[in-house]
Amino acid sequence: MALVCAYGALSRGQEHALTDSAQQQYAKASQEALKLALAHFSPLHPWPARTRLLNGQLDFTADASLLACFMPVPEFPLSTEQRSTLFHSLRDALKFGVGFRRYVDDTYRGGGCWPLVGLWFGLSAQEVLSAHEARFVYRDWE
Repeated sequence: MALVCAYGALSRGQEHALTDSAQQQYAKASQEALKLALAHFSPLHPWPARTRLLNGQLDFTADASLLACFMPVPEFPLSTEQRSTLFHSLRDALKFGVGFRRYVDDTYRGGGCWPLVGLWFGLSAQEVLSAHEARFVYRDWE
C-alpha cells in the first residue's frame, strides 16, 4: 500500500530535516499521507482497501502489499487487535499450498507461491504472534 509507505518515509524524514521549516513540511505531508491511508480502512473489512478504482469505489481485494502496515512501516498506527486481524485475514486469504500468493486469484506464471511474499508474512508474523507461533506460520494449514 503506497500510502502507508509514503507515510513511513515522510514521518521518518522529519528526523533528518535540516531546518525547522523542512521538518514542518515533512510533518504536514506525513499527516496528509496518514489521513489518506486511513481513509482506505473500513470497519466492514478485515484489511484496508488496496486502491481506489476509477469509479471511486475502494478495492478490498486481499493483497500482500497490505503487509506494509507491519514492514517496512511498523510505526503505522494500528491497534494490536487491528494488526492481528489484518495479519490473520490476509494469511487466510492468500495462503496457497505451502506458501502465499501476491493477491487473490494471482495467475502470473501459473499463480503459484511467491517466496518474497512468504518472507513478508514471516516477518509480519513476528509482529503479531508469539515467537513459538511465528516459527510455525507455514505449518498451521498442513
